[in-house]
Amino acid sequence: MSTETSVPRPRDASDAALVDMLMTEAPVGLALFGPDLRFRWVNAALGRIAGTAETDHAEKLPSDVWPEELAARAEAALRKVLADGTPVTES
Repeated sequence: MSTETSVPRPRDASDAALVDMLMTEAPVGLALFGPDLRFRWVNAALGRIAGTAETDHAEKLPSDVWPEELAARAEAALRKVLADGTPVTES
């Protein structure tokens, strides 16, 4: 997670297609959050992993849709990133 607030724009149509494919077809869960910790975008893989539909995440907090332990960890990590700008990684 990072505090970077802008996503670089693709340089051309092939870059845009690559980004779109990554965001929609990636076999790993991806989400974009707002500074209020609410989901702005979730891919289908994350919905499957979390056991919830992509649309169930819209403008909600992780604690609104995910199991308690998972949501608590995610929200704590998001707060840390917002507080000090340091990326959070887990192994």
